[in-house]
Amino acid sequence: MYLAHTKPDLAYALSVVSQYMHNPGEQHMNAVMRILRYLKNAPGKGILFAKNVDHQSIEVYTNVDWAGGVDDRRSTSGYFTFVGGNLMTWKSKNQNVVTCLSVEAKFRGGYVSKGNMVGAKRVFGEILDKGWLPNPTTYTILMDGYCKEREVYGCCGESETSLPLSLSFPLLPAIKINIAVSITQTQRIVKNEDTVIIRLAPQDHPSVHHGEKRKCSRNGFGKGDSIAIEVTKQTDCSILSNLNFETHHKDEAGTIGDQFKPCDAQYIDYTPCQDQDRAMTFPREDMNYRERHCPPEGEKLHCLIPAPKGYATPFPWPKSRDYVPFANAPYKNLTVEKAVQNWIQYEGNVFRFPGGGTQFPRGADAYIDELASVIPFENGMVRTALDTGCGVASWGAYLFKKNVIAMSFAPRDSHVAQVQFALERGVPAVIGVLGTIKLPYPSGAFDMAHCSRCLIPWGANDGMYMMEVDRVLRPGGYWVLSGPPISWNINYRAWQRPKEDLQEEQSKIEEIAKLLCWEKKYEKGEIAIWRKRINHDSCSEQDSHVTFCEATNANDVWYKQMEACVTPYPKTTEADEVAGGVWKPFPERLNAVPFRISSGSIPGVSDETFQEDDKLWKKHVKAYKRTNKIIDSGRYRNIMDMNAGLGSFAAALESPKLWVMNVMPTIAEKDTLGVIYERGLIGIYHDWCEAFSTYPRTYDLIHANGVFSLYKNSCSAEDILLEMDRILRPEGAVIFRDQIDVLIKVKKIVGGMRWNTKLVDHEDGPLVSEKILFAVKQYWVVGENNSTAAPQ
Repeated sequence: MYLAHTKPDLAYALSVVSQYMHNPGEQHMNAVMRILRYLKNAPGKGILFAKNVDHQSIEVYTNVDWAGGVDDRRSTSGYFTFVGGNLMTWKSKNQNVVTCLSVEAKFRGGYVSKGNMVGAKRVFGEILDKGWLPNPTTYTILMDGYCKEREVYGCCGESETSLPLSLSFPLLPAIKINIAVSITQTQRIVKNEDTVIIRLAPQDHPSVHHGEKRKCSRNGFGKGDSIAIEVTKQTDCSILSNLNFETHHKDEAGTIGDQFKPCDAQYIDYTPCQDQDRAMTFPREDMNYRERHCPPEGEKLHCLIPAPKGYATPFPWPKSRDYVPFANAPYKNLTVEKAVQNWIQYEGNVFRFPGGGTQFPRGADAYIDELASVIPFENGMVRTALDTGCGVASWGAYLFKKNVIAMSFAPRDSHVAQVQFALERGVPAVIGVLGTIKLPYPSGAFDMAHCSRCLIPWGANDGMYMMEVDRVLRPGGYWVLSGPPISWNINYRAWQRPKEDLQEEQSKIEEIAKLLCWEKKYEKGEIAIWRKRINHDSCSEQDSHVTFCEATNANDVWYKQMEACVTPYPKTTEADEVAGGVWKPFPERLNAVPFRISSGSIPGVSDETFQEDDKLWKKHVKAYKRTNKIIDSGRYRNIMDMNAGLGSFAAALESPKLWVMNVMPTIAEKDTLGVIYERGLIGIYHDWCEAFSTYPRTYDLIHANGVFSLYKNSCSAEDILLEMDRILRPEGAVIFRDQIDVLIKVKKIVGGMRWNTKLVDHEDGPLVSEKILFAVKQYWVVGENNSTAAPQ
């Protein structure tokens, strides 16, 4: 406090750090140490009072730092007063409210200094009365370093003087002075698309009245607040397009961290948790070696995964369904292995996907139409599907025509790039396998599951794999199996397998389906379709000796061992009641309150909470589109939400041009992934301390809401950002939403990752401590040795 009153050069810095006296953080202590270092190195600095000054005047200088408050974005008004050329008073203070415009902030700041001038007038009025100073003495208020003196006897006003505004007047003891600017008498507002200009009306200038001294009001009307309010009324302050956080916080938001080097060319398609070399060190039983095996801390790569030479932006949907640039996934293996099955063809510099498959040589459309004769695709009741062993995901690609979205998975095996091809085509897919670990999806999530010659041994391990499919199917959901061993007696010669083996395999599948109480709805050719019952009471034929899973959280699946047990149905009270509630058809279910919420299954989430969240994210997405204007243009097809919550971000974006992978962090306070599926969206459990189960360069846009606050005590922000860079396409975008101190650290790290960034305020204004960081990954390919620093 002593320093604030004796050293004007420290007044502002001390006023800021003193706000955090009761709860100081590391950055606040660093600021205090900087002040102390300044004092130690400048002991002789101070205020010099000069003698024998020739003029006796008062000068008040004022300025405003618009929206400069780091925490609340309030503007800071400051002034200092010179008397006879010597500094006498000074002050800096946050304004009471947040101002939308710099014009508004200047008016408020100007009238703070006006009050100081009025006080000085009273003091020096007494001095003049005693004859201690010559008369008249000029007093000046100077804003923004601009001063245009004019003697006004009685009233203040400038003809055609636009802001920054200077107010000047001589002190005449015999005349009462009011320097307030009247909105009604001395101002008119001219507004165009780019600027708001405030001018003082020329008729208010004394010269207009031919020298007549006008009688001025003494009531102080028209103070800075009233002018600012009038400006605000005529300005759209709900859209702060020019309120850029970085403009006012260059020192904080403009620093760059260490630069990251590109990885070697051998890592172009590196998948950390499905690395082929590491996989071969694990047992092959039950496909254990194809499951997730992430590198220990000492083996993690701390470099940027490069794109291959010639990498091109994927074609927009729906062209991407049929064509993929060869340079993006330069692997011809499948064009040879599956040449007769119509999977994929190499044509010039692109791959072409004719829409065929092992089980649908006539094309995916004809195959889906056959399924539609049993499964009600058209009425919207079947929206989400799980495709096990998806190949190049042609089934999922053509299901979009039916408004059905499929979550496809396949291992990273000898076929090399199945999942990569799927994502390059714009189809949801992850690297995965049915092995020893439970699938990373909630119970009762999918409307249907599908296996088209997926080579999964469904009858093995006491039916464990079918039981896992049963767990993720919602009551009333469908399971489709096409290919061996269905109709083995007709096809065993074509499959070149002993008919006894095929017969035994189908018998086991039928037996397990009966154990699960599935109803067989269809079998024709090589296709069989079962339907899961709607509740436990419908299972009167179920074996009484069936083993049910223990009554624990059926959604606790991350790295949990798969078990040969049946997941119980949710409880019902009536014979025809659907366990887990009746789902509405899509798209009605997208914004309807899910049964999991209305039934109170998720503590702390009510109908009102859901509706408010849905409304809030529509507002957030609308604000995003004002900064990134191509979000819904079709440029971004594959989108990921790293912390999906209730799925409202994806719901607000819903469009046939895009899809969203909703990720539920395993450490999230509330598990709401089941809600996301009930809304007709897809998602997956994941721990962001590890790499995601996908290939590099597979997502166009990533949304990270509160991710770094969530993981601040769990793992390194640098590791998460490097993983985001791995899965983001060149020229792909990221939207971070988090607290300002977190985003400043994030911005510093990505500054060394070849990302361009822009930090902006919350759409509700600068008082909100949550901010938004927009980022775009630069285009670069393997072999380029240019700097990784983003241009500033």
